[in-house]
Amino acid sequence: MSAEPPPPPQVSPDGRFYWDGERWVPLQVPAPPLVSPDGQFYWDGEAWLRMQVPAPPPPPQVSHDGQFYWDGLHWEPLPAPVSDTERRRGREYWAGATVEDILNNAG
Repeated sequence: MSAEPPPPPQVSPDGRFYWDGERWVPLQVPAPPLVSPDGQFYWDGEAWLRMQVPAPPPPPQVSHDGQFYWDGLHWEPLPAPVSDTERRRGREYWAGATVEDILNNAG
């Protein structure tokens, strides 16, 4: 598979016609942006440009004490981490329990 984009479409210099292989055909509506078959390039009307991947969102802003994060409007509490002791107690408590036991006691 080649990373080179396909040749650009043949559009008249005034942008009102395109070549269908046999004749010039009037453009009825603006053509949607053309994307190369491999999805790496798009035609902007003048040149093939490489698609850009959006930047990942920034990490959430956490308060200085580490207990809250900013959701864009409010400071929200972060869930408390579960200690290793609590995790072990939970495993000991539920060891050997059936799914019904867990569902009936989850409330």
